[in-house]
Amino acid sequence: MIVTAFRVLLALGAALIFAMSTPAVAQSHYLNFNGIPLNCTTANGRPVQIFTSPSAARFASQHGGGYALNSPRYGPLILLDLRLLNRIPYRAALLVFYHECAHLALPFGVGLGSASQERNADCFAIRALRDHGVIRTWGDFDSAVSYAASMRHSLTNSRIEAMARCVSG
Repeated sequence: MIVTAFRVLLALGAALIFAMSTPAVAQSHYLNFNGIPLNCTTANGRPVQIFTSPSAARFASQHGGGYALNSPRYGPLILLDLRLLNRIPYRAALLVFYHECAHLALPFGVGLGSASQERNADCFAIRALRDHGVIRTWGDFDSAVSYAASMRHSLTNSRIEAMARCVSG
């Protein structure tokens, strides 16, 4: 528990340092990823900026390709490593994006600041893929979760089972 809290604080500190040291060039509120338009809006309707710069990519690559934060300087951000996301199945890459979006799109206490934030973000992401027609079969579902299940801080079986219930619900 203490180690997990320390890791969360360490990641937040690193994200804050990143956000404060990045040039003030907002990249975009929109991303065309392999022909699929992506954007994200916070729970209170604010557009989320998407950063894909080399410094954003370096940080995001340490977190599976994406990372969401609410920066004091730039507001809500999603950092993405497009080189990494282009090397994995496109459903898995979209899952990464929508999972990170969920941390900002869900209300505080549900998306961020909650013990169940990861499961909530998983469910939001898998439902977004279903609603956009990206997941139509269980094979599509497997393709989406396969990358995340193989990562260093991977999805556990219980999280994957919860995501499967979200597809149906």
